[in-house]
Amino acid sequence: MNTMELEPIDFLTNYSYFSQQSHEFGECSLTNSCSSLSENSSQNSLQDGYFLEYADQNLLQQELDQFDPINYNFEEFLATTMDHQNIPEMGDSRSVQEDEEEEEGNSKTMFKGIQAELMEEESLTDLLLAAADAVDAQNHPLVSNLIQKLTNLLLCDMGSSSFNQLAWFFTQGLHYKTVGYDIAAHEMAEQDQTMNKNSLSAFLMLQQLSPYIKFAHFTANQAILEASEGEKMIHVIDFDIMEGIQWPPLMADLAAKKQVCLLRLTAIEQGNENEQRRIEETGRRLSEFAKSINLPFKFDHMGIEKDENFEQIQVLGQTVIANCSGILHSLSHRNSSKLETFLNGVAKLSPKCVVLVEEELFKVSKAQPMSFVEFFFEAFHHFSSLSDSLLRCFSGVYENGFKQVMDEFLGTRILESVSQFPCDKNAMNLREKAFDYLKGYKKIPFSSFNCSQAKYLITLFRGDFWVQHENGSLSLCWKSRPLCSATIWVPTAKI
Repeated sequence: MNTMELEPIDFLTNYSYFSQQSHEFGECSLTNSCSSLSENSSQNSLQDGYFLEYADQNLLQQELDQFDPINYNFEEFLATTMDHQNIPEMGDSRSVQEDEEEEEGNSKTMFKGIQAELMEEESLTDLLLAAADAVDAQNHPLVSNLIQKLTNLLLCDMGSSSFNQLAWFFTQGLHYKTVGYDIAAHEMAEQDQTMNKNSLSAFLMLQQLSPYIKFAHFTANQAILEASEGEKMIHVIDFDIMEGIQWPPLMADLAAKKQVCLLRLTAIEQGNENEQRRIEETGRRLSEFAKSINLPFKFDHMGIEKDENFEQIQVLGQTVIANCSGILHSLSHRNSSKLETFLNGVAKLSPKCVVLVEEELFKVSKAQPMSFVEFFFEAFHHFSSLSDSLLRCFSGVYENGFKQVMDEFLGTRILESVSQFPCDKNAMNLREKAFDYLKGYKKIPFSSFNCSQAKYLITLFRGDFWVQHENGSLSLCWKSRPLCSATIWVPTAKI
C-alpha cells in the first residue's frame, strides 16, 4: 500500500480544479450536503429553449414494448425486412390513376414518405435484435452479414438522430463480440487513446448538466455522514475514486463538525498504470484541499489482486466504511470479479457499512440467468432511456455537448457491456453468483433526510426525473425506468 508524499500545489475550491484546471466547462462549486444544493441551484439550472424532438425514442419504445426476446424469430424478420425495402420512395408514391385529383395524390405521397421513414428505424431495430439472436445461436455468417448491413445503413446517415448514434454503438458492440476478446480489447484500447483528451470535459459536462453523477455522490456522502456520526477516526475505502470529486463536499462537512480527528481515504487501483498516476494526482489535490479547511487527512492507494491484500491495512480504532459509487466505471461483466475481491477483502476489516451506487443494468443484487439476446434487449431499453434523459438535459445551447457525452460516456459503456457479456458456461455461472458477494451483508433503508435531499436534487434539472425509495434502494429514475440505484449494506453480525 502506498502512502502519498505531498508536493505543494495551488488549490482552487471548485470541481474544475479536481479535473486539472484545463477545461473551460463550468466551475462547479464544492457543495456540502442538502443545504448546499440550494446554493448551487443557479449553476445547475439550464437556459430556457425548445427541446429536440423525441419521435425516434417514442418509436423505439413502442418497438421494444412489443418485442419478445425469448420467442423472437430472426428468419421471419429477414423476410419482412425485404418487404420493407420495397416501400416506394416519397417521390414515387403518386397514384397511377389518371383521374385522381392532385390534392389526393399529394396526400398519399406524403403518407408513404412518412411510412418509409418510420420503416427505416423499425428496420434498424429489427436488424440489431436479429443480429443479437444470431450471436446467441452462434450463427457467425448471419451475424457478419447483419453487422455489414447495419454498418452500411448507419454510415450513410450517422448524425441525423440520437437513435442512429445509439444503433451505431450497439452495432460496434456486436462486432467486438464476434471478433473475440483479444482483438476487441486491442481495438477498443486504440479508440480510448483517441478519446481520452475529451473524456474529462465530457465528464464535467455530465456532472454539471445532469443529476446522474450528483445523485450518486450526494446520496453516498450523506449515507457515510450518517454512518460516521460521532466517530473521531473515519476510514473510507473507495472502490473507484476517479477524479475524486465526490470527496471535497464530505470533507467540508466533516471539517465543520470539529470532532473528527482523522479522515483516512484509501483508493483502490484497478491494475492500470495510467490509473495509478491519476490516483496519485487525485490524492495530492485532496490532501491540499484538506489542509485548506484544517481537516486531518491521510490518503493511501493499493491494488486488489486478491482479497488477502486488505489484511495489510491497519484500521485499529478507525470506523471503516466501504464506498463503491463510481457508476461511470460500470460494474459490468469484467469488473464483477474485482467487486467480489473488494467486498470479500473489506469484510475482513469489519466495516460499519458498505455504500453501493450501481447502474441499473449491472446491479449485483439483480443478477439473474439470461441469454445474450435477453441481455441485449434489456441493454437497449436501458441505454435508450439514459440517452433520452441526457438529450433532454443537453437540449438547446448544450446540444454539441450531448454528442460528446454520447461518444465518451454512452458509447464506451455500450461497447463494453455488449462485447463482454459472458456467453460461455463458466462465465455465466460466475455472473449468476454475483449476489453471493453480499451474502454476509443486509440492506438497510435510507434516512428520510437522504431521500428528501435526492428529491430536491432532481428539481434542479429539467426532464422527467424522479426518485424512488423501495425495498431499501434509492433509485434515480427517468420516466418509467430506473437509471441507477443506491443501497446501504451492513454486516449481518452487526444487526
